[in-house]
Amino acid sequence: METGYRFGSGGVKSEALPQGHHGKRACPPTARRTSIDDFRGVAVFLMFTANFIVLFAADPPLLLDHARAGVFLPLDLAAPLFGFAIGLCLPLSLANARACGTPVWGRVGRRVLLIFLIGYLPDFYFRFTADAGVLETALGTWGILETWALAYGLAFLLCYVRLEFRLGLAVALALVYQLFLLEIPAVARAVLVLVEGGPVAVLSWAVIVTAGTICGELLCRGTRERFLRRGLGLGLILTAGGLWLHYTLTPLDRVMVSAAYTMFGAGVAALAFLAFEFGRPRWGVLFRRAGEYPLTAWILQLLVYGPVLLTVGWGYFAWPLAGLLAVTCAVALLVLVSFAQRAGLRLRV
Repeated sequence: METGYRFGSGGVKSEALPQGHHGKRACPPTARRTSIDDFRGVAVFLMFTANFIVLFAADPPLLLDHARAGVFLPLDLAAPLFGFAIGLCLPLSLANARACGTPVWGRVGRRVLLIFLIGYLPDFYFRFTADAGVLETALGTWGILETWALAYGLAFLLCYVRLEFRLGLAVALALVYQLFLLEIPAVARAVLVLVEGGPVAVLSWAVIVTAGTICGELLCRGTRERFLRRGLGLGLILTAGGLWLHYTLTPLDRVMVSAAYTMFGAGVAALAFLAFEFGRPRWGVLFRRAGEYPLTAWILQLLVYGPVLLTVGWGYFAWPLAGLLAVTCAVALLVLVSFAQRAGLRLRV
């Protein structure tokens, strides 16, 4: 028997793992949780819909817009749902890596780098078509995948903290960002200009991914009753904490990625996932393919998003035609993802 690792309430622990042929560690088959795939697929669909609404609509209705300064809107929850799903899968991915004998740090580092590049390179290209200088474009380029890549890496480091202290540390980092870093004028200007707040805002976004890792560990290491009880408590505490910050310290602001916004978003995401895990809505299967391989869906989105952006994008159509086009594109992507996966296009990092 060899010594491996697992995640539990005490952080990273060692445990014995069975050996396969020739002394190699046996790699158990990975069992997918359809609740996670359905939940993540819905998040992907909402993100696509939000992106296409902004792309097509000249003046979308306020309730169907997102990322407006000083206003919290329903579609502002799309990103927290997806970030929470990233965290949900992290403990499961690490457990599988250790069971298979795969170096964890190398696997996480490769994943962070690939997700970052998959996001950064298209973002750089689209920005470069509008800006003159290469250096200016490189420094001003940022997007959601770059944000999730760094938040994923930070959440991985926090997985080495005991479960009961991990959320507190993540919230503390978000408050350092909110109370100290945003007080620096240059930092505040950069956060306001860069998409998703830029690199420094990762300290706040990481609350969402970290909350997902906690739910992921609770899900795979205890009874369903314990998961329901603690998951419900986590969701309610984060939701209440975000609302408390909203009324006492800083508003729910997606543009500035306020600590109130990320805490509230993490809480809503936790409660929403509980509904998927215990309710198992039948309509979730409509989004499952996009949830199984979200990066495949993301790349297919670029094949649609890019040509539209470079031709008739940025508010060319009036409402409600713009909304109809946005939803049509999002639904078409769900269909394309299904066909792509059946054809063997399954991007995994």
